[in-house]
Amino acid sequence: MSRLEKGYYTALGDSVDFTGVYEWLYSYEKKVKDEVEFEGTIQAMYDAITTAIPYIKEIEYNSKYDEFEVLVDFNDGQPVERKIASMLSDGMKAMLNMVAEIAYRCIMLNGKLGYDAVVKSPGVVLIDEVDMHLHPTWQRHVIKDLKAAFPSMQFVVTTHSPFIVQSINADELINLDVHTTINPKDYPIEVISEEVMNVEASYGTEKKEEEKQSVDYFNLLSEAEKK
Repeated sequence: MSRLEKGYYTALGDSVDFTGVYEWLYSYEKKVKDEVEFEGTIQAMYDAITTAIPYIKEIEYNSKYDEFEVLVDFNDGQPVERKIASMLSDGMKAMLNMVAEIAYRCIMLNGKLGYDAVVKSPGVVLIDEVDMHLHPTWQRHVIKDLKAAFPSMQFVVTTHSPFIVQSINADELINLDVHTTINPKDYPIEVISEEVMNVEASYGTEKKEEEKQSVDYFNLLSEAEKK
């Protein structure tokens, strides 16, 4: 396929298409030497990944295993480890594959820009359930990280996570359930759940029932005192 075909191949599919990335990485150095690939584009991909996924401190292609090898540091006291991609958590793998695919498409379409191929490529990226498999701490900044890695892209994402909603501005939010004009960043997570996402209460269902019984009990006491 031509670079243009590779850039758009299955772009509207319902899942990440990662097939071309490792093939491109495997032959990258040879293609640069043969002047059929642009210098700097591999570093552009690596930098996009470490920007979009700040827990990855270093990344390289491991030709022995034909996959990424990364140095992961969650800054939470866990040991800093170097792992191949297949050994990562589901959330980390999903993000790694998605970010690498977006960067790959940028490089295929605008490789002539070299190192700037990723940051200067415009486009629209659709992501369904961006919070899938991500820890709430990560959900709080994943949108910011993606926008930093791909500053010329427009992201259209869906989510059921109040942490994702809380991380964006009012003019970035389209609520399909409840009309609201509040700025999510200005409110605590309980308010986001109740006022923006229409969750009836911040308590669990069992505690909510206990609360109702308590209120009913005190109302009966109040009525008895009046008599």
